[in-house]
Amino acid sequence: MYPFFLFRKSNHFRKFLIGGAILILASIAFIVANKLYYSTKEVAFYNGDVLLKGTFFKPNKNSNPVAIIIHGSGRVTRDELNFYGRYLAKRGIGALTYDKRGAGESSGNTYLADYTDYALDAVQGLKQLKSLDENITKYGAVGFSEAEWVIPILAENHKLDFIAVIGASGLSPAGTVNSEIAIRLERAGFDDSLISKATDLNAIILNYQRTGMYQDSIQQLINKSKEESWFLAAKEIPEQLYEFEDYAWWRSVMDFKPEDLWMISDTPVLLIKGGNDQISKSEIMHSRMTKILPANRIEIKVYPKGDHAILEWPLGNRVPPPVFSDNYLNDLVEWIESL
Repeated sequence: MYPFFLFRKSNHFRKFLIGGAILILASIAFIVANKLYYSTKEVAFYNGDVLLKGTFFKPNKNSNPVAIIIHGSGRVTRDELNFYGRYLAKRGIGALTYDKRGAGESSGNTYLADYTDYALDAVQGLKQLKSLDENITKYGAVGFSEAEWVIPILAENHKLDFIAVIGASGLSPAGTVNSEIAIRLERAGFDDSLISKATDLNAIILNYQRTGMYQDSIQQLINKSKEESWFLAAKEIPEQLYEFEDYAWWRSVMDFKPEDLWMISDTPVLLIKGGNDQISKSEIMHSRMTKILPANRIEIKVYPKGDHAILEWPLGNRVPPPVFSDNYLNDLVEWIESL
C-alpha cells in the first residue's frame, strides 16, 4: 500500500494542490470581476397557475434597456441562456433568463402548451422586470430558433422596443423540418432527385400528422424506404408512425405562420443567421422576411461560417471546441444600443 504521507510529499500531490488553488483563484476572480459589472437576482412569476423561475442580470449602471431571453425548442433551462444574460449585463443591458415551463424549476408541461402559452409566460416575465428595476423604459426580446414563432405573439401582448432572433427560418415549423432534411442530404452529397424523394415522403407524413388519414398506407411507404441510404441519412423522417392523438402538441404548432403578427407590429427587428445553418438557409429566410417586414424595420446579419447557433468549428464539422462567429455578440449589443 502507498502510504498517504508519502503521497502528500509527492510531485503529483503538489501539482494537484497547485492546480486546485489556481482553479479556485480563477473562480473567485471571475465572480469578483462580474460583480463589478452586474448583480443577479433570482425571480419567480406566474402565468395562470404555471410558476416560472429565472434570474435577472442587472447591470450596475442604470439597466436601460432590458431584454427577456426567449428559448429555442424543447425543455430548456436558464442554464443554457445565462451566458447571454451575463454578456448583455456586462455591456449594460439588463437581461432576464428563466426556465421554460416544464423545465428546471418551472412548473407546467412543455408539450401541453403552444406558442401563445410560451409568449404569455414571457409577458409575465416582462411585467415582473418593472418591479425589479424602476429605471427600465425600454423592453426587448432576444430569442433563438423557435422564438421566431413565439416573439411575434409576445409583441402582440406587450409593447417591445426591439426584437432580435438568432436562427430564424422564415418558414413554418413543418416547413423547417423539411428544410432541415433537404440541407442534411444536400451536404451529404445526395442529388436533387433523392432529396426530393425524402422531402416528398416527409410531406406525406406531415399531412398524416395533420389529418390522421391513410396511416397504414403511409407506414407501408416508410417501410419500403427505410433501408434506402437517403432515408437513413435524413434522420428526421420517422420509421414508425405514432397514433394520431400522439401528435396533438405538434399539430397545434406545426403550421403556425406569424406573418400577420410581424406586419402589425412596429418594433425594430434584427435577424441573425449563420450561412452554414444546418436547419434552414439564410437566402430563404432573407427572401421571405424582407417581403413581410418593411426595410425601415428590419436588419439582417448573416455570418457566412456560422451554424444555427452562430458557432463555427475551426477543427472541422462538429469537432469541439466551437467559437462564436467574429463580431456576432458585439453586433447584437451595438444594434440594441443604436435604437
